Amino acid sequence: MVRAVSNDDVVVHPPAEPKKTWRLIVLAVVLVGLVVLGKVTGLTDHLTVPKIRAFMSELGVLGFLLFLVVFCVGELVHIPGLVFMLAAVVAYGSVGGGVAGFVGGVISVTFTFVLVRRVGGQPLGEIKWPIMRKVMELLGERPIAVVTVLRMVFAFSPVLNYALGMSSVRLREYVIGSFIGLIPWAVGCALATEWVLEWSGLAAG
Repeated sequence: MVRAVSNDDVVVHPPAEPKKTWRLIVLAVVLVGLVVLGKVTGLTDHLTVPKIRAFMSELGVLGFLLFLVVFCVGELVHIPGLVFMLAAVVAYGSVGGGVAGFVGGVISVTFTFVLVRRVGGQPLGEIKWPIMRKVMELLGERPIAVVTVLRMVFAFSPVLNYALGMSSVRLREYVIGSFIGLIPWAVGCALATEWVLEWSGLAAG
């Protein structure tokens, strides 16, 4: 006996979305373009600890707001986040500068995360490579703990921001993990500014 096939029995598999590929291409173009722009304009060479400290000290509250904007841009063009944290400590002192650098750091990595998520989506959440799949599963099980550890190890790494932005981790979990993970870096910069400047060579400029 032949049973009639109803519309409910038909499983339609949607075609692969080329939109995802295009989003990744656009993301790559945007990120690479920003880095190149930073090099061509000399932004990455001119934003040094002394110069950032100078405008922060001279412009007062406006200087801090400008600091936040420049920190976000600097993260995108691959200027080391330590440059901004150290500049904040030199400009405002250990306590005030440590807090300012910490706040700026959390905002800057969050800005990159949101930009990457908006443009590129979350392709890593669907990746099939076994090793990466396990990493994504661990990130799904304990997102805040994983983000915290990664942030403690890699600090402001743009690549880390990109990867987490394209993963399945939620914004709230990312912010909390980054908040906790950047605390040791902020404390370290606040307590050992002179040593870090000398060791890193960031005092020049």
